[in-house]
Amino acid sequence: MNMKTKSKLSSMLQCSLFAALLCVLSPLTIPVGAVPVSLGIFAVLLCSSVLGMRRSLVAVLVYIALGAVGLPIFAGWQGGFGVLAGPTGGYIWSYIPVCAIIGRCNDMSVGGLSLAIWAAVALCVCYVCGVLQYMAVSGASIFTALAVCVYPFVIFDTAKVWAALFVGRRIRIALIKNGFTE
Repeated sequence: MNMKTKSKLSSMLQCSLFAALLCVLSPLTIPVGAVPVSLGIFAVLLCSSVLGMRRSLVAVLVYIALGAVGLPIFAGWQGGFGVLAGPTGGYIWSYIPVCAIIGRCNDMSVGGLSLAIWAAVALCVCYVCGVLQYMAVSGASIFTALAVCVYPFVIFDTAKVWAALFVGRRIRIALIKNGFTE
């Protein structure tokens, strides 16, 4: 097997494994109201910090497509396009720009304070998408949407961001060291 074929197979396998990881972690939730605490954003950040932008986008798009056709892989073991169009669907759609932001940082080897700033930006993008769709679907005011969709989650989500970036960086280093990724 030539090097190019091996590299493509390795990339496809990594995308597949992380799409599967998204499918396993994202449904796990703790119900706390209209929006549950889930491991979805953790899985997306882990994926993008390991795979980089292009491959993580593939994994996230596969995950969203599988959920859209009805597999129960969204938060709370739900599936179908209705979830994507529902009050919490904005969070799922936000996974695309979130993984683009963190994946690009990973591709450019951004670290330290710069990565912390970009991680905060990515989390804000997630919240903006989630709040906007929640408001559009539920008719809630911005104040109600923030109270339901953001304030209860900031501490949990910040911890998930740091954990995902910490673990993801170490996994990526191990993959590079062992010749599984560039």
